[in-house]
Amino acid sequence: MASVTLNGISKCFGRVEALKALDLEIRDGEFMALLGPSGCGKTTTLNTIAGIETPTTGTVMIGDRDVTKVPAMRRDIAMVFQSYALYPHMTVAKNLAFALEVRRMSSPAIAAKVEQAAGMLDLGPYLDRYPRQLSGGQRQRVALGRALVRDPSVFLLDEPLSNLDAVLRVQTRAELVRLFQRLATTAVYVTHDQAEAMTMADRIAVFENGRLLQVGAPLDIYRNPVNRFVAGFVGSPPMTFVDTEVTGTGLKFGAAEIAASLPMRAGSKVTLGIRPEDVVPAADGLPAVAEVVEHLGGLQILYLDVGGVPIAMQADADHIFRRGERLTVRIAPDRFYLFDPESGQTLAAPGRPDPSTTTSASPSS
Repeated sequence: MASVTLNGISKCFGRVEALKALDLEIRDGEFMALLGPSGCGKTTTLNTIAGIETPTTGTVMIGDRDVTKVPAMRRDIAMVFQSYALYPHMTVAKNLAFALEVRRMSSPAIAAKVEQAAGMLDLGPYLDRYPRQLSGGQRQRVALGRALVRDPSVFLLDEPLSNLDAVLRVQTRAELVRLFQRLATTAVYVTHDQAEAMTMADRIAVFENGRLLQVGAPLDIYRNPVNRFVAGFVGSPPMTFVDTEVTGTGLKFGAAEIAASLPMRAGSKVTLGIRPEDVVPAADGLPAVAEVVEHLGGLQILYLDVGGVPIAMQADADHIFRRGERLTVRIAPDRFYLFDPESGQTLAAPGRPDPSTTTSASPSS
């Protein structure tokens, strides 16, 4: 195992700056998720750690080694790709053993490592099969096994579940969590799926446009987003945003007003953020109409019109709502998220950040 430290990393592809002054520390034994939309810099970060890309500026440390200019094959890392990258002409056993054979490891040692990896990943019955004879989930486990047998200091995983169907993705996600808990090894996991990041990672690093915006434990980021982008990207269904104005007694909300005691002066413009679970039916609430209702078994997601303002509400299935149904809802003032409408920076959030687990990047980083 080893820590990974990125200091002042930037990466340019011609005139395109893919990474901008990135500082990130991944702790020894930690499962770190790099989260963000396509093109945000997360895969470039992973490739920089792997040695596939050389940073334009900055240094890459694995443990106490500066590996910035060390070739990928000498970094003691193992990478699992989105496409599996298996050798189609080799059996599962041969795929698992290949990297060890290249290292000229003895046959008994190779056999022992292949058997161990196959046991951990339930691949024993498939060792004599070829990749074309396996399901997507089985191929993904072979790709993981090929990384496991190398005993690397750091595992790097580039969206390894994106090719799986929804049910298999959830199943494999749980298997991966159990596997890395047993291994207790350092892992860096790239994903654009916030559900994967929230359920799998010890900490999450959120990227946008080549910048690292926030690093923290999943619930810290969910409850204390550093800005509007993070708040909207982390959470499903996503947060609703409403541009509003502070009054003497609360906030304007369409044609209505929500009573609240706020630290801003009357007339201030703010963006109100509302999580779906913080909207609840209430007899003394605001009139609303259910425009769309999504039934998800034990949960329902309602997309409401509240005085001309569209907001989402999450409810249990005790009462089945119907499209067009009228109801009244309440948004608790102590659950408000408030953002600066120009910069997007968070002005207020219900949670309280823990400096030891949550950090945010400065605007210039």
